[in-house]
Amino acid sequence: MKKLYFSPGLKGRIAAIMSIFLVFLAVFILLNKEKSTLTVSKAHYYEQVKEYMQSEYTAAYGDYFEVMYVEELGDYQEKISVDGKKLEATFLMKTHYRYPYRDPDTVPKVMEAREQGDMKEYKRLYDECNQMQSADYPLKLTAELSENGTELKNTELYSGIDGDWILLKNGLKDYIIEE
Repeated sequence: MKKLYFSPGLKGRIAAIMSIFLVFLAVFILLNKEKSTLTVSKAHYYEQVKEYMQSEYTAAYGDYFEVMYVEELGDYQEKISVDGKKLEATFLMKTHYRYPYRDPDTVPKVMEAREQGDMKEYKRLYDECNQMQSADYPLKLTAELSENGTELKNTELYSGIDGDWILLKNGLKDYIIEE
C-alpha cells in the first residue's frame, strides 16, 4: 500500500482552509443560536391545533349554525421557539356548517325572491337553504406549550387580512356580525 505524502506548503494550505471552514461553522452556529424561532419541517402540532380550532369554531358558531366540522388546515406551517415553549402556526382553515333546518318558504330571503317573481333566484335560494355550506379562514395561532408539549396555553388567534395579521380578541367570535 502506498502512502500519501503532502508537501510542506500543501499541508499549510489545507490547515489554513480547515481553520477558515471551522471559523465559518462556529459563526454560523452562534448566529443560529440567537434566533428566537426554529422552523419545523414536520408539523408536530397539527392535530392539536386542528382540535383546538374545531372546539373554537363550535363555540363561536354553535348558536347560529349546525356546525359540521373543520375539514383541514391547508397551507399549514408552524414555527417553534428554540426553547420549545412557544408555537406559531399559520394556516387556511376550511369549515363546514349548515343553517338549522327550517321550511325554506319561511326564510325572509326566499320569501322576498318569490314575492318579487324572481323564480330563478327563488329556486337557487330554496335549494341552498338547508344545504351544507363552507367557509375558509386565513389564520395564525400563537400559543405557549405545556411542559410535556401536549397542551396549548394562552392561545391567541389572528386573522390574515391583506397580508397583515390582526388579533381576534374574542377568537372566531370576532367574525360574527350582530344585527
